[in-house]
Amino acid sequence: MKWRIVSIFLFTFFCIGLFNPILSAGNSDKPQCYVFDDHALYAVDVVKGSLREMIRVDAKEFISGIKFSPNQKFASIITGTKKYERSKLYLLDTEKQIMRKITEIGTDSTITIPFWSPDSKQFVVLFGFNEIASGDFTHYESYWLKLFQMEQEKLLDIIKLNESINSLEWSPNGKYIAFNGKENKDFSLYMFDTFLLKNNMITTNLRCDWWYKNLNHWSKDSNILFSINGSAFFSYEIQTVRYKQILDTGKQILLQQWADNVDRVLIVTKESEESILHEIDMTELQLTLINRNFQVDSPRWSPDGKTISYFSKGKNDLFSKVTLYEFNSKKIIQEAPVGSVEIYPWDIDPDYSNWSNDSKKILILIKKNNQSQYVTKCSVVEKNSMAISSDWEYVYNYWWAMDDDWIAVSGNRKEKDVLEFIPLDKPENRITFTEKRFIAWQNQKPLDNPIPEKPSNHKTKPTTIYYSIGVVGFVLLWWIFSRMRK
Repeated sequence: MKWRIVSIFLFTFFCIGLFNPILSAGNSDKPQCYVFDDHALYAVDVVKGSLREMIRVDAKEFISGIKFSPNQKFASIITGTKKYERSKLYLLDTEKQIMRKITEIGTDSTITIPFWSPDSKQFVVLFGFNEIASGDFTHYESYWLKLFQMEQEKLLDIIKLNESINSLEWSPNGKYIAFNGKENKDFSLYMFDTFLLKNNMITTNLRCDWWYKNLNHWSKDSNILFSINGSAFFSYEIQTVRYKQILDTGKQILLQQWADNVDRVLIVTKESEESILHEIDMTELQLTLINRNFQVDSPRWSPDGKTISYFSKGKNDLFSKVTLYEFNSKKIIQEAPVGSVEIYPWDIDPDYSNWSNDSKKILILIKKNNQSQYVTKCSVVEKNSMAISSDWEYVYNYWWAMDDDWIAVSGNRKEKDVLEFIPLDKPENRITFTEKRFIAWQNQKPLDNPIPEKPSNHKTKPTTIYYSIGVVGFVLLWWIFSRMRK
């Protein structure tokens, strides 16, 4: 009887060790979606239609912005003592769900959203100190660009300027950060080496202003920095320390959008009353004309670099239209219907891309009859369009969620703030939250280490522990049964 009880006990351990990792594997790579309100950060479970609170700040603080690291293991959080104030910077460990304060500045100063390196080991953050009232725009007496390295656990000074800093761009290897900075009316191009902690001014007298974006771009091997200055493209080689002009378009570049996985760029220039959209291959330095019209706006690359989208409008047209253009065939795949709708360009911030990860779908925000707004999905493969979410007074944000299987929209509907998740296969089974106003964003890729339900201090992965229990249980069972036969 004694041996039987021991055998049953060990057999139970063996089953736990063998089957627990298998049963729990289904949730191990489940994509997450996050939202935050004034005081807390939540993880959304769209399957259950529920929110799980991850962290909550002090009741006297308001969350002004959150930025996750690329590996999703950390998040930088900015708060203030009132709405839209940015005076405190925190670092959140998403696995342990522990938040600690990095720095705090005066309420007359501001902290911008941090910019993480591709390897998630560091981020840069811009500080504006001592606000100066100047018309419609807010300016500060000085601007500090600082670096936070996870190993050092402290902020390091990069540069101090008296005007502004823009076009921040990390190299793919996470070693360099390029940016444009203005000092005494002149913009200059800088490159900071995060290994040597050394700042280098590459050139000065740039033709740009504080609102310019995406003027700098690194080659995929991190050896060449491409830079736009007025109508021309320049390159800076890390090995030779040589800065030179490589292409002049002859016209002021108004808009530019770099591709993610190839060294190509889309540019919009102006000629007389027409806008002209070109694609440039930075390896061959060739311009390819894509479209010219009375208005061409918001060019956008698909993630695979094979398709672009853009808005265009003829001189006598009442409304804009969106076009999907394929590079291999040099043909227009689809144009959205014009009719009684007006299509608005999206923010070209790369964190809010409206292309799906598989490059097969794109989301578009449309305004109808100058009243309600709705979100439409255009399909590259099926070559059709369909309304997904409608009757919004105002849309705050819209994005692909849950590995492109869902669409999420946050906005105001019938004087209520609403967060809505819509499954593509069954749009009627949408999930809606109306308790409070959420600011939300996408996390389209599964986490390497999913966020636990509760903080965990275990250094060993649970799967390893369970398999170890199973192996030990099996060995002991074999030993016991061998003794019983004797």
